[in-house]
Amino acid sequence: MDNYNSNKQLCQDVDRALAEDRTDDALELLDRALADKSDADLYYRRGRLLWKLGHKTQAMSDYSRAVDLDPSSPAAAALEMARDIMDFFNHDLYNP
Repeated sequence: MDNYNSNKQLCQDVDRALAEDRTDDALELLDRALADKSDADLYYRRGRLLWKLGHKTQAMSDYSRAVDLDPSSPAAAALEMARDIMDFFNHDLYNP
C-alpha cells in the first residue's frame, strides 16, 4: 500500500476512534505511525489531540515538528495560536 493510501486509512481510523470517544486508541494509532515515519500531517493531528487532552507542551512540540517537515502545514497556524495562548496565560492568577 502506498504512503498516501496508508495515511488516508490511518486518518480515517483515527477519526473513527475520536468519533467513538476512544482518544487513547487514536493516540496509540498516531504514536505507532509516527514511530515508523515522520509525517507533518500526522504530527499535526497528534498535536491537536494532545492539546485537546491538556498536554500543551507535547502538542506544541508536535506542531513544531510538523512545521519543520512542511512549513505550509496548518500546524504553523496552530503553533502560533498555541504560543499566543501560552504567552497570555498568567501563572500568578491561576492557583488550583
